Amino acid sequence: MSAETNRKSWLLLVLIFVAWGFGYVDKQAINIAAVPLREELSLSTGQMGAVMSSFFFMYSLMTLSGGYLASHFGTRRSLIGIVLLWAIFSCLTGMAGSFLMLISVRFLLGFSQGGFGPITSVAIAELFPPEMRGRAKTFQVSAGSMGVAFGALFCAVSTAWFGWRSMFFFFGFMGLLITVLLATFYHTKPAAAGGQGVLQVGLGTMLRNPFILKLAFIQFGLGVFIWGLNAWLPSYWLEVKGLDMVHMGMLSMVPWLVSFVLMNFSSYLLETRFQHSQKAVLTASLLLGAVLMYAMLRADSVAAGFSLLTVVTVLMSIASATVYMMPMQWMSAHEVGTATGVIIFGQQLAGVVAPVVMGYLISLFDGSYDAVFGFVILIIFLGAGTALSIKGK
Repeated sequence: MSAETNRKSWLLLVLIFVAWGFGYVDKQAINIAAVPLREELSLSTGQMGAVMSSFFFMYSLMTLSGGYLASHFGTRRSLIGIVLLWAIFSCLTGMAGSFLMLISVRFLLGFSQGGFGPITSVAIAELFPPEMRGRAKTFQVSAGSMGVAFGALFCAVSTAWFGWRSMFFFFGFMGLLITVLLATFYHTKPAAAGGQGVLQVGLGTMLRNPFILKLAFIQFGLGVFIWGLNAWLPSYWLEVKGLDMVHMGMLSMVPWLVSFVLMNFSSYLLETRFQHSQKAVLTASLLLGAVLMYAMLRADSVAAGFSLLTVVTVLMSIASATVYMMPMQWMSAHEVGTATGVIIFGQQLAGVVAPVVMGYLISLFDGSYDAVFGFVILIIFLGAGTALSIKGK
């Protein structure tokens, strides 16, 4: 791999990183804008819940199709096309004037964003040699930590200062800008003739692969933490621990910023020094994370609680990065797109299921969060057992 080719590959990876980070911010935006949006469009809480779920429902389904798009339309065209659609539907979200238009646009936004993860796995397989793919994929997904860290604060400030419509117009503008940059700099030749990318194996093949199904289940458990527990943690800190909104928002950034740094550092070590230790790291991260999650629940002070939350978030982020790394290193370029789609589907399915289950548990136990933490700890423990059962490379 020449120095010039390496430079171009990392430039494209940085663009993919930025797009992935904005995707995470965009996922949180509708939650932050929910109150003024509901008031302006006269929506009920049930209608607002349907709007939120419509995005994740279509997003989770489309993660299974990203490999197909990369195979049949080429990686470059697929990537540019879905980012362009993403930009258009973000703008249309800001133009929504009714419940029907809003839920339709969010449904289509989930459709466009859902294929991004699998397609970028194929892109990384085309752009980087096997010994660098895991590190490159981890760098990409670590943008999610930055998106979670700054997303809520950015969305809250932009909604308060400029209104929720302007916020979604900004996301649309950034999507168009990323589209132009990808079209300008993404000139890697397709690996197959006829303008196609690396031909991906069928979805049915991956759904019969025990290795991938195990990783998808582990990622489901991590999704329960990321999309489920973190959806309710603000209420926990405010209602149970008595924090005010500003301090809660600022402290909530810390775990994800630390995770961003340590995710990339751990992936570097796993790919350069401990190439055969992914399974051990994954199992240990999940087990220790579950134990410390229980300690966090029992912590007496806010400082101790947030300190433990930071360690748990780092461990869950390292586990998630390892799950993404393993197929990139253990499987061929013809498999990584479809495999990543199935794995991401596991996490996004948790985004649909976990918040509802946790809300029900809080109501069932009269406002206590013990059952919520117990649910997450159980799923993470099951994930650790699943990781332990994975056979070696």
